[in-house]
Amino acid sequence: MTASATQDGHNDMIGVVDQGHVGAFLLLDLSAAFDTVDHSILMDVLRRRFGVDLSALSWVAAFLSATGVSL
Repeated sequence: MTASATQDGHNDMIGVVDQGHVGAFLLLDLSAAFDTVDHSILMDVLRRRFGVDLSALSWVAAFLSATGVSL
């Protein structure tokens, strides 16, 4: 997944530069960002406070479990 996302971003950047625009490409590793956050509270806050829907919450849960962090 990371390789294809990086490739897509790279291709988008080439298109921007080819059009004569200036672009920036930023890569972030967020896997450690959630190590100190209680994930059940995070999920609850995303749902209740920010109105994140079920499909987006599922994506966040999948991300957290893929990084080896238990919910």
